[in-house]
Amino acid sequence: MNQKRARMAVAGIAALLFVGVVAAPAYAATASISDSNNTNTSWKHYATQRTLATSAPAFDPANSEADGSLLHQTQSIYVLNMKLRNANGADLTSSVQWNNVRTSKSLATGLARGTIFTVSVCCKSSSSSDTYWSGTLTY
Repeated sequence: MNQKRARMAVAGIAALLFVGVVAAPAYAATASISDSNNTNTSWKHYATQRTLATSAPAFDPANSEADGSLLHQTQSIYVLNMKLRNANGADLTSSVQWNNVRTSKSLATGLARGTIFTVSVCCKSSSSSDTYWSGTLTY
């Protein structure tokens, strides 16, 4: 009788652990990313492959310019564009644009969790005085 209770207890604990693991919420991954943009309109494709843990990846710029800008330029044109590409190099998302504003933006919605992707960036800049950008990628 004691062995039967012990087996039932072990089976009950195993079932609870299974439910706890399966029902655990999925949390998005984050990565700090930064670089300097091209000062023309060509895309810069990064080789680092990441796997989506959320269906709505986002980028939150965090450049530390004194005026709070993303790209601080002395000229009037300063833009950061970002998009995601699949492992084969095809675009997964359209380009999302920041016009010198430090605002978090979604890069896409409805993407399949588990999708492998890379990041591409581009800028249109009339000056090379500061093309540095940085921020947190949530994926």
